[in-house]
Amino acid sequence: MVQRAAIGIAVFILELVCCRVRAATYHVDVLNGDDAAAGTNWATAKFSIQAGVGLAGDGDTVLVSDGVYALTSGVVVTKGIVLRSTNGAQNVIIDGRYPFATNQCVNATHSNAVVDGFTITGGFGLEGGGVFLHGGATLQYCVVESNRAVIAGAGIYSSVDGIIRSCSILSNTAVGTADGGGVYTYLGGRIERCLIRGNAARVGGGVAGMFHGFIENCLVVGNTAAQGGGIHCSQHTGIRNC
Repeated sequence: MVQRAAIGIAVFILELVCCRVRAATYHVDVLNGDDAAAGTNWATAKFSIQAGVGLAGDGDTVLVSDGVYALTSGVVVTKGIVLRSTNGAQNVIIDGRYPFATNQCVNATHSNAVVDGFTITGGFGLEGGGVFLHGGATLQYCVVESNRAVIAGAGIYSSVDGIIRSCSILSNTAVGTADGGGVYTYLGGRIERCLIRGNAARVGGGVAGMFHGFIENCLVVGNTAAQGGGIHCSQHTGIRNC
């Protein structure tokens, strides 16, 4: 009897733990959402991306429906979540609204954070006008276009092992003496299977790589800079199959 009771208690505790760790999905809809709503399904979707991100914890997913998300401040991801569009980059646009506003569009700084399937445009920042990645965060299947930065990484600034995968990085401009028109990598990180086109900077029009980054299976074309129009690499940054 005692043994049976102990087994029952153990099963109950296990079920509680499983319920606790089960991943949740939150919903964002710029056309029909409300930031005062719960966000747990499409009928109660949040209006802004940051409101949905704010609900999510490690392992959760935030789904973003079609539309243009005009930012009043950047989207900041500090947990291990997946932020994903429902229908791909051509249908879901994150707009920093430059020159009418100066928002960095997306800032992701968790090793398990994934940003998947957005057009990211109109961003302006010191490092990473469109996207700032840090610590192993991943950007994939995105279009990063027409962003600006004044220090480095007009399209994307990727530091400490950020991953950029299967993205189109187009027509971003590093202003003045800034480096890395399309992408600036620092202290590791990878750029894989990307199109990097039409970007401009002082150094590294397409990509400026510093300290052990890697660029692989990318097409780098039509970028401009005073030094390293396509790619400027230093301190053990590697290029393969580009």
